Formats: sequence, structure tokens, C-alpha cells
Amino acid sequence: MSPVCYSPDLRRERRTNLLRQLVVSLEHACEAVRTSDVRALKAEVASQRALCGAIAECIGESGCVGPVSAKPAEQFRSWAAVKANASARTNTIEGQLEEIELRVAQLNQEYAALLRRARRTVDIFCRLLVQSPITYSPPAPVPVRARAEGRI
Repeated sequence: MSPVCYSPDLRRERRTNLLRQLVVSLEHACEAVRTSDVRALKAEVASQRALCGAIAECIGESGCVGPVSAKPAEQFRSWAAVKANASARTNTIEGQLEEIELRVAQLNQEYAALLRRARRTVDIFCRLLVQSPITYSPPAPVPVRARAEGRI
């Protein structure tokens, strides 16, 4: 079987779809931090790790998706029409890709801020616990004789 050629447009579309999934995962992770849902946060971190790996593969490989499904050449009247159509499609995909990348960057900043805030909260509670005296005193020990006689 001969090697399959991959379209740069399909690679961009694949990357765009992966980044969209990453946006959703980051939004869910931010919500998990806000609500202190550790289980959901761990699930989203695992999802983000997988998505970032797929995005890195997509960027690094010559092709990360299936073969190009070319339209019949009869649809286009001239080479200029083919070129204009491809250029418009590329510009649209690149515009979407740029918007999504900006959204990912924005969500990363929000996520980092939430994590810093959560860390500061934990630090405050730790300092509070270290500096405050014990408010609960343990009960007095029960004599062995009282236990043996069943008074307790």
C-alpha cells in the first residue's frame, strides 16, 4: 500500500478540533477548582494531558489525520478558482485556530490564578492551625479498675 498524503488543511482542522476539546476541558477544570471537586479535577488533568499529547503529535507529524477526500476536479472551472477556494478555506481555518489558541491562553491564565488562590487558601489554613492552640483537650484517662468493674 502506498503512503497516504495528508492535507495541511486537515492537519489544521484536526488541531483546531483538539484545541476546542482542550478549551472545554480547561473550563471544566476551572469549575472543579472553584468547587473543590478533586475527582473531577484529576479527570480533567488526565484529559488535558492526553489532548496536549495529541496536539503535539499533530504539530510534529507530517500528517495526523486520515487521507484527503478530494472533490471532483469538474467542480472547479479554472486553476484560479481552485486556488481561491483553498486560500479562503485556509484563511478560515487559520482564523478559527488563532481564536481558539487565544481562548486556550486565556483559560490557562484563569486556571493558574485559581490554582494560586487555592494554594494561598491552603497556606492560610496551615498557618492558622500551626499558630492556634489546641481547642480540644483529650478526655481524662479512665482507671483500669473502673473499666474492669463495668462502670464505663
